[in-house]
Amino acid sequence: MQQVNLTVYEATTSTANIAVVRATVLLEEPNAQKGIITVSEIYAFKNLGTTTYVGSLSANEGKPNALLFSLPRNAGKVSLGSGFNGYQAIQVDPGFASNPAVPPGDSELDFSFQIPYTTSQYDFGYTAVYPTVQLSVFVPQDIHANSSGLNSAGLVSANNIPYHLFQGQVLAPGVQVHVELDGLPISSSTANSSSITSGLWIWIGVTLLVMLAILGMTWVFYRSTRRAASTRQARKGNREGAAQHDREKRIVSKKDADQVQERQQALLQELLDLDKAFEAGKIKKTEYQERRAKTKTRLRTLMRMEIEEKATKSR
Repeated sequence: MQQVNLTVYEATTSTANIAVVRATVLLEEPNAQKGIITVSEIYAFKNLGTTTYVGSLSANEGKPNALLFSLPRNAGKVSLGSGFNGYQAIQVDPGFASNPAVPPGDSELDFSFQIPYTTSQYDFGYTAVYPTVQLSVFVPQDIHANSSGLNSAGLVSANNIPYHLFQGQVLAPGVQVHVELDGLPISSSTANSSSITSGLWIWIGVTLLVMLAILGMTWVFYRSTRRAASTRQARKGNREGAAQHDREKRIVSKKDADQVQERQQALLQELLDLDKAFEAGKIKKTEYQERRAKTKTRLRTLMRMEIEEKATKSR
């Protein structure tokens, strides 16, 4: 009879004793035709406690209480490797969560994913989720890379393939580091697509400028046309106003002339009436002479006005 010894630990839902002893990120050779880079990540976990961490993917609020892994924003096609057998994973922001148990001691988990790129440059970002003792990022030799958050360890060989190695020590949860990649291969179709897109935007810009220029010229022409029309209308109105004024002036002049003549006739009649009254002895000589002088003065004034008006018209 064979005897098997099993070690059973009590369970906990706290990650307080969970740390990453070593996190390894390996970027494979880019696929220029598809415009993707496959990335593999290996995590060596250390449970410093005496209880097994057991996570759960169910969450009432926020993120689930399970192992969390950060991914670049545009990462896709996540493939779970060793350590995830029999466990599930769900997407969270910005990565995924999985529920494998982490017993006291050492545990190793690995997975891979793909990141798309469209230009020869790409900014690869990594965020530490748990306290991390050491982070190592391997970049293919033919890709130029640099990082302000990690130290360059030069060229190393992994599986007989040369890589640029960048390393960081003791990263706290939430710390983010970046590796800037340059010289990524781009397929002719991708380059043509980028060129076509760039050319399209250039033509769109040129078209917009031409349309704006046409609108501007149309607006200037419209304003000048309206201004000319307004000027013509104003001149026409001025001419019509002047003509109307002349007509009214002529009417007034004619009316005044008629009134002058009527007044003259009235003054002449008044002189005749004075003469008749004096001859008939109805008024005294002194009164007759005074009234007759005043009437003749008024008559002369009217006659002078008539003469001046005719002279003005003749000019």
